[in-house]
Amino acid sequence: MGYVGNKPALNYTSFAAQHFTTSATTTYTLDHAVTNENDIRLVINNVVQQPGSGKAYIASGTTLTLSAATSGTDTMYCVFLGKAVQTVVPPAGSVDLTSTVTGTLPIANGGTGSTSTTFVNATTNITGVVPTANLGSGTASSSTVLYGDQTYKTAPSGGLIRTGGQSTHSNAGSYSIDNVMTSTYKFYRVVGVTMADDTSASIQAKLRSWDGSSGADLSASSYVQSSVSSAAYSGGGTTPVGDFTDRWNAAYFYITADSYNDRSSNQYACTFDFIIYRPDGSAYSAAPYVIGNVGAWEYNGGSDRFRTINTSVCYNVTTTNLGGISFYPSGGNMSMIDCSVYGMVAS
Repeated sequence: MGYVGNKPALNYTSFAAQHFTTSATTTYTLDHAVTNENDIRLVINNVVQQPGSGKAYIASGTTLTLSAATSGTDTMYCVFLGKAVQTVVPPAGSVDLTSTVTGTLPIANGGTGSTSTTFVNATTNITGVVPTANLGSGTASSSTVLYGDQTYKTAPSGGLIRTGGQSTHSNAGSYSIDNVMTSTYKFYRVVGVTMADDTSASIQAKLRSWDGSSGADLSASSYVQSSVSSAAYSGGGTTPVGDFTDRWNAAYFYITADSYNDRSSNQYACTFDFIIYRPDGSAYSAAPYVIGNVGAWEYNGGSDRFRTINTSVCYNVTTTNLGGISFYPSGGNMSMIDCSVYGMVAS
């Protein structure tokens, strides 16, 4: 048979009931109006009562009248036989674990999904920046860091704080390390190993300017370098000391030895350990920006030797902020570099 309107949902039927608080009385008020006493089933002390005049009770409208008064210790309830209650949700206890359930459970009831305001899928449902207050306790600032125990603490300090570096093992005309020096520290330490692919080339370096985002070689003829070197031969023999180099107003400074240093051998790899002073340009005129040591292996036709060089370098433009350093060969290409830059805490 057809019908008008929405399709009715599946309903479950139960009878409404009312429990009374008893006292020494014969009259009670019903929750629902009835035509007569036959519309309810009355139970007192778990015994079903007979309805009708001259029997246990009568009822009309919302008034229930007993033939004998109850006491406060009695239990009494009635079932409204003429009032069935329909619900879409099954009554409690009517569905057991063997019943079939289809569809998706709400998240609050053990289901899954990403539509609930209390559910977050950390791999796909978070966009933007998470507020620092949701990451850990403490105060987040430029001077604090978030530790593994989810607390913000003062950033670590100590003798050396790594600010950057480079590790490249492929040929390039030069290697540049930028944005590793600022005014944060008075001293920066540059430590590493580098190599050129031309065994007859010297490895040279230039300081690089700093503008906060990128750098450029300071290649003007303003480098002043002074070096002293010594060498130990692999086959024994003497160890020359006092091999000096003085270079003024140069466009770069040497990392390995140069022709002024009596370099008559193949020399293309070196280690270096430099201290760069006052990269923010606040040093006095002709300040020793770079002071350090270099170790380089030389092949000299059977008279191999390991040369050590103590060098100091000034850059005569004291108003330039330094941000990095670059390495390049006098011929061929650079073939590798492993370098780290550290800020040195002065106090």
